[in-house]
Amino acid sequence: MFEIAVHRIVVGVDGSPASNQAVRWAAQIATALKAEVVAVFAVRPPPPWALGFGTPAQADPTWRAEIDETMRKDWCAPLAAARVKFRIAVHAGLPAKVISAVANEINADLVVIGRRDKGVAADVVMGSDSHDISLACHRPV
Repeated sequence: MFEIAVHRIVVGVDGSPASNQAVRWAAQIATALKAEVVAVFAVRPPPPWALGFGTPAQADPTWRAEIDETMRKDWCAPLAAARVKFRIAVHAGLPAKVISAVANEINADLVVIGRRDKGVAADVVMGSDSHDISLACHRPV
């Protein structure tokens, strides 16, 4: 018999129902394995066609404090309720790259993400973060 050692879990968060489910699942796994969780939020860059149409939210100095508070109080509430040791990470970039980079940086044992079921046609046209992460990340997803 062998034992699975999971010490660090990365979970992608964005407040969506799929993300909320991923956080709840990560809380259960972290509780069972006594692991630390790093909740990661990726701030997407504005699309190229939107440049010049107003100021990105990130330019507002209160933005970072607001997102940190939302992450701690709302999006990571299941982690706090489960008394799981967790921390948050907010970085600019595409979710697949940001989540993979954080997972590599902390030497994560597991990456947990939610998946929105937009349908095959929408995934082809708009892309899928969960698919992109599964391809970009060199850790168990």
